[in-house]
Amino acid sequence: MKLFSVLISVLVPLAAFNVEAASGIRIGALTASGKACVSTNIRAIVRNNTIAIPGQAIVQLSRFDRLERGACQFALPIQVSNGYRLRVVGMTAQEMVQLSSRTSSRSQIEVFLPGQRQQPLISQNRARGQNLSHRRMISSGLNIVSGCGQSLILRGNAAVTLQKQDFGQWQVSSRVALSNLRLRYFIESCH
Repeated sequence: MKLFSVLISVLVPLAAFNVEAASGIRIGALTASGKACVSTNIRAIVRNNTIAIPGQAIVQLSRFDRLERGACQFALPIQVSNGYRLRVVGMTAQEMVQLSSRTSSRSQIEVFLPGQRQQPLISQNRARGQNLSHRRMISSGLNIVSGCGQSLILRGNAAVTLQKQDFGQWQVSSRVALSNLRLRYFIESCH
């Protein structure tokens, strides 16, 4: 009976966290909000020194008249083990673009800790005389460093803009989506 109560006292505080014991971090439930969020029920997975938001699009825009902007902000609570700090060193995402003729797009993702702004990852596309369609990985280096043994909230913002160059055609069917966000990290000793 003692073993059972000890096990419960250890597991209950961890219930809100996805644990990766070997990594030295625990993550909580990812929250998302914004006009262009595909879903606010987004999950994050920690594996092999990568925090991944797999599969689904984080942000997406499609049909629009002349100019359309949309963003999705997300927050991920992280607990770093005592005596260690988190260093996020890179970010990749998949960009899917389908642009009608004479349409342009701008995609931007930034990830940061409050007080530590990073250069956002920006991708710009333009369909000149014909439609443009591609899917590609975009990436950027980061240098996000937490305090030692801290609880922190890693924040992110994914935004897209679609703009039509030819205003004679009112309804344009173009689409931009950002998905499969991956953050590469290391756990460093504070000593």
